[in-house]
Amino acid sequence: MKPDEQPPLPGLAESTHVSLAPAPGCEAPVVWVQALAVHSDWPAESGTLLREIRLRRGLNILWAQPAASGTKNRLSGHATGKTTFCRLIRYVLDDADSGTKDFRQRFQARFPRGWVFAEIFVGNEKWLVGRPLGHQGYHPFARKGGSLADATGPQILRGGYDEYQDALEAAAFAKVTLRNLSATNRRLEWDCLLQWLGRDQEARFAGLLEWRHKDSDSESPNLIAADKENMVRIILGLVEGPEQTLLREHAEKAAEHTRLVDKRPKVDFLAERSRVSLATLLGREVSVPKEPLEFQALRTTVAEQANMWRADAEKAKTAVREAEKEQELQDKLTTCAAQWLIAKVPFDDADRELSRLQGTLYTTQESTQKQEQLDELRVNMKPFKGFCSVPMAEALAEPACPRAALRQPDTELDKLMKEAKTEAQRQEVLVRRQRQECSRLKAVVTKKEVARDEAKEALRAFRDRRDKKLAEANRPAVRADDLETALRNYESARTELAELEKTLGDLDREKRDLDARLKLMAETHVQRIATFTRIYDHVAKLLMGDDVTATVEFAGKAIEPRLECDGPRDSTALKLAKWLAFDLGSVALSVAGGGHHPRFLLHDSPREADITASIYHELFHAAITLERAATGEPPFQYIVTTTEPPPEDIRCKPWLLDPVLNANEAQGRFLGVNL
Repeated sequence: MKPDEQPPLPGLAESTHVSLAPAPGCEAPVVWVQALAVHSDWPAESGTLLREIRLRRGLNILWAQPAASGTKNRLSGHATGKTTFCRLIRYVLDDADSGTKDFRQRFQARFPRGWVFAEIFVGNEKWLVGRPLGHQGYHPFARKGGSLADATGPQILRGGYDEYQDALEAAAFAKVTLRNLSATNRRLEWDCLLQWLGRDQEARFAGLLEWRHKDSDSESPNLIAADKENMVRIILGLVEGPEQTLLREHAEKAAEHTRLVDKRPKVDFLAERSRVSLATLLGREVSVPKEPLEFQALRTTVAEQANMWRADAEKAKTAVREAEKEQELQDKLTTCAAQWLIAKVPFDDADRELSRLQGTLYTTQESTQKQEQLDELRVNMKPFKGFCSVPMAEALAEPACPRAALRQPDTELDKLMKEAKTEAQRQEVLVRRQRQECSRLKAVVTKKEVARDEAKEALRAFRDRRDKKLAEANRPAVRADDLETALRNYESARTELAELEKTLGDLDREKRDLDARLKLMAETHVQRIATFTRIYDHVAKLLMGDDVTATVEFAGKAIEPRLECDGPRDSTALKLAKWLAFDLGSVALSVAGGGHHPRFLLHDSPREADITASIYHELFHAAITLERAATGEPPFQYIVTTTEPPPEDIRCKPWLLDPVLNANEAQGRFLGVNL
């Protein structure tokens, strides 16, 4: 049966024939994984193999079997390596890292030279991809047309990974014309799209766009909600160039609106604080002016009060200045300082003369001392330090001594001795008299210095008292300054607040206008939205029954899936069902030729909250329904890990992956070891 001969989907209006059969060109996934192998070392040999899993196009279920009732180990369905498997799938699809930091450290401690290999089809081209898991510093490689069997030989393969990355980009966005996300203008690349295709298990399906969680230690790009919404619209083919421009403008307006809304309380607080300051300074209530005339009246009141306070301050300062008293004290200080300088001149002269006389006295005393030594030599006729050691009587008896012949007579020596003593006594009298004169002059100088210092202190004390009185007298003027400053602050804050409110109002109007224009644009591709909505409704009915009606509203930049069954339904479990149906419906839309989804989807343990087993089981049946709409191999790949047992009718090959995991013993885990 040809695709255009496929019957309409069950539950859809007869007038709209939408088929789940692959549209021309959509017969195979854009990207899918055929095999994954983890080795403890290079080369990839049987002795280094930790785990190898072969996958298929269509539904792939990795089941971690729970413990039987009564088993002591109740964790057998958990901690088996399901999330490790998913993170490694993402890793070989060029995700930034292979797992959480804790997993990487534990793996590298056990297997420092570990590798993960994969056979991956990208746009119908098969690639062998290898990425190191250890910390030995090796680089990833990729080989077009390769297989797991090529990861052998003593030399580690090199190169080709850049070409593989380019191939992923080219295949995923081959028909995508919009590559810049509207909110931040970030370029839409494979690492952005991969977040949607393979959510973090830690995100727990908390929301339609909750793809990454901080606990996963993911290094994926940090996308804001608006960019995620825009990316989904682009991938579903529900946004075009002009609409993208409007979405970006809408995002900019929304960001500015949010910034101003956050700023408004601060500006409002500043305005209120200034108003309270005005009221406090004026000593009366100041109401918020509602009209320009009220503000002008407030300005007039403030100006009058400020002028009054300044006049009061000037009067008070005039009364306390005491200019005549200050001049009197200043004149006294000048006189005392001059008298001190006049008294100091003769004292300095006398002090210099005293120094000269003391020098002369010292010289005279030295001469007298020398004469006394000579006299002692003459009397004693004995040697002493500094003179000849021969007694004078012996020297005179020896005609050969030239110095003894030169000796003066005793009468001459007596005369010299008397003259030296008389001069020394005279110099002592002069020094003593000069000291007395210096003491007298010093007393005069000290008296004048005390008088000068007292005059200086009196002037300083006067000025200190006067300045304190002036400061006190000037308080009304300071209060006037504070009053005018408070008014200026109030006016500035009120003006800023008014401008902010006006800008917010303008932004609100502009956003409403943009919403209307976006809605109008959305109506131009209403058929695309209707097609996706019908596919989404069909998948939702497969999960929850024909009584459910599912719709998707693309309002402005928002995406809002809804469920109704005798009224809106929005429990936690049904929210999860909405997200699962949306993801699978996006794959189905691409299969049917709509949008640009690469038709690859990875869900790690999607059963959350209190979603019933019956609804959860239908997720697998919905995937098989999509498989069976194709005449050949399934045109998509959907990988699901689960602890909840899959439905019995598909708990087998080809859907159930080998092996079934079990944590009761190490070999039952994904890597076959306990890390």
